[in-house]
Amino acid sequence: ATAFAAAGDELYKTRQYEEAKTRYQEGLAALQALQASCPQRFAEQLEEAVRAIEAGEIEAATTALDMAGQIDPDSPALPALRQRVEALPELLSLLEQAAVAEQTGDLAGAENSFRMAISAYKGLQSGFLKRAFQTDYAYACRNLAVILQGRGEAEAAGVLFEEAAKNAAVLR
Repeated sequence: ATAFAAAGDELYKTRQYEEAKTRYQEGLAALQALQASCPQRFAEQLEEAVRAIEAGEIEAATTALDMAGQIDPDSPALPALRQRVEALPELLSLLEQAAVAEQTGDLAGAENSFRMAISAYKGLQSGFLKRAFQTDYAYACRNLAVILQGRGEAEAAGVLFEEAAKNAAVLR
């Protein structure tokens, strides 16, 4: 659109008014087409941000959110998604710590990390954020339940198994 306008300006300066008018009209048409594509482009950036968050790709998620913010800076979806990106490193770190502790036989460390991940998940403010991390939450609940079951804490394990199943079922 700006290239058409610049070409129109040059033609206008040389008194080629009809040609300049044509370039300005082409620029306007290009600008209108760009404007019409904004909702779709915005939705694509949000989808990319969600995909990147779910894949743990913080940089890609941030880039997609920045691009979406340039298209629609006042969108109510952006703050919630940015909060997800900010929460992601802590949750991923806790789940990684728990997995490593579990693999090395440090069940107390795994339990602690799973409890912290579950607590962080429950601390998320919006339902949208909670839904975004349901897979991780279900994983943490299930694995903590396995640890508690191994220690003979069947009732607490049962509650966590139910919570894991409920959240995993929502994802299907």
